[in-house]
Amino acid sequence: MSPVSDTTNLAAMSAGVKLMDHIRSMLATTTPAFLLSFLIFGYLGLQYANNSVPESGLIELLDGLKSQYTINSFSLLPFIVLFLLSLSRIDAIPSMFAAVMVSLFLALFIQDKSLLGFLNALYSGEEHHSGVATLDNLLNRGGIASMMWTLSLALIALAVGGILTGFGFLRVLIFGLIQGVKRPGSLVLTTIVTCIFGNVIMAEAYMSIILGGDLFSQAYDDRGVDRVILSRSLEDGATLSAALIPWTTAGAFFTSSLGVSVIDYAPYAIFNWLNPLLSISLAYMGVALFKRK
Repeated sequence: MSPVSDTTNLAAMSAGVKLMDHIRSMLATTTPAFLLSFLIFGYLGLQYANNSVPESGLIELLDGLKSQYTINSFSLLPFIVLFLLSLSRIDAIPSMFAAVMVSLFLALFIQDKSLLGFLNALYSGEEHHSGVATLDNLLNRGGIASMMWTLSLALIALAVGGILTGFGFLRVLIFGLIQGVKRPGSLVLTTIVTCIFGNVIMAEAYMSIILGGDLFSQAYDDRGVDRVILSRSLEDGATLSAALIPWTTAGAFFTSSLGVSVIDYAPYAIFNWLNPLLSISLAYMGVALFKRK
């Protein structure tokens, strides 16, 4: 739901709605899904209440951080700049660029880094030897180079999705479904299921969002349903299901980063499968189903 999120901007653009209108529409389903997930995780967390991290371990991590960085209130500036620009409805790219520039200033004048070191960190990540193995594993990563395999997977997925879309294969399969949909709740259900199916076939949420916006925009207009419901449904279906499919870019990234397979963590990704179910249920009940002005 962040104004600088890639899928948030893409869903709003694909549905032809304003970004902040899209985010406000998402609040209607995301807020209850978040609160339910919060309560469930709170209950699960109580089962591990006795397995706290020893104080000595926390002190060791803090000392390791202090040996590598100068930590003070100025360290929050990039986050503050990004947050304020987002609230001001500045576009995502200039907002993120401004935050990077603030980070560069902090690196040069607060952290005593060189410009070359900053550029190297952007490309290949940082390299630390704090003597704390847990901390080094956390910090010695990042940069453009570490994301190249994810980027290559995304490019391949987008290429395959472009072929399927360009030749109209998916359009032919889905067109018959749209024609038979009459109720707004069924339209939301069809949109979400189509986006999930698109992720399974094309392995990339971006293509599912773009295709869904292209396929369903007219259907929402014809039935008098505001397109912010379409943009919200694109996210509910495509964005949230991507992490639950092993061969998508998101699924592959999480598996690589966490060392846990998608099949193992999927049952605990409560928000990812709860939000679409809640969105469909509310649509059939007529809740938060805005009509077109």
